[in-house]
Amino acid sequence: MKSQTQWLEYSREELKQLQKMYRDKDLIEETEEVILKRQKNQIEQLEFAIESLKLQQDRETNLDRPRRDKAMKDGLQKQTLAWKKAQSSLPLELNQKRLALQKQEVERARTEERFVHLEEDRAAMILRAPNDGIVYHGQADRGQWNSAAVSSRLKHGGVIQPKEVLMTIVTIRPVFLRADVEEKDLHLLKEGLTGQAIPVGFPSLKLAARLQKLTFVPRTAGSFEARIALDIPENAETVLPGMAANVKFVTYRNDAAVLVPTSAISHDEGSDASYVYVKTDKGPVKTEIEPGKVKGAKTEVVSGLKSGTEILATKP
Repeated sequence: MKSQTQWLEYSREELKQLQKMYRDKDLIEETEEVILKRQKNQIEQLEFAIESLKLQQDRETNLDRPRRDKAMKDGLQKQTLAWKKAQSSLPLELNQKRLALQKQEVERARTEERFVHLEEDRAAMILRAPNDGIVYHGQADRGQWNSAAVSSRLKHGGVIQPKEVLMTIVTIRPVFLRADVEEKDLHLLKEGLTGQAIPVGFPSLKLAARLQKLTFVPRTAGSFEARIALDIPENAETVLPGMAANVKFVTYRNDAAVLVPTSAISHDEGSDASYVYVKTDKGPVKTEIEPGKVKGAKTEVVSGLKSGTEILATKP
């Protein structure tokens, strides 16, 4: 501002001197006009520059400087608040970082443990038979295999469910039979009873059978399970697990038994006694008997009737 003011004073003084000079000397009016005009313009520009500087100075003093001062004070206040906040929050953040690090360390340990388990699982994916035998697809259920449930998935890309039985390895010997016994036949059977088993696929093969175990807890309603041991000769290699057989047991035998038609036996009302009517020359005679086992439509007579005696087929 001071420099511009000085230049303005110099220019005004120079203009005065030029005006005096041109009044005293007889010069060309055009040259005089140009020089004076240039000097006046210079003075006008300097006046404008000084006015602009005054405005800038006023703006700087009354507007820009207070704004910068306020901005610096606000910035200082914000920095102070941030510093105080950092003093209180940084320890918490540091603790959080430490907890996060501990969590990552735990996760890393768990990941390493899972990796070890995955390696063990990978090694276990190589299936090795624990013993000799026949491989059946699926799980055995009382001598039968539901192979269709897994056979379609035992292929490349097939999906097996966790803990699902893929295969069952069955030893060829020894082999035993499972049978269902109806409740009405339980009284006829006892453990140790011997009989004969005939494989369905080989009807000419007769195998010795023995009732090894009989359960009296029903497997299903009215059905009980029997386990039957078989005596299989060494040359009967065709008898394998999963096959079926028909088994016959003789639960009672009496070669001297007297059999009569069950329809020939009658009972008096209100009495447990049993009777048959024997043919005589004087007509039918009511004779008391002791009935025994029943086979089909015939009943054994334990006492009260001799073999060869004629009786009536029905009550007269």
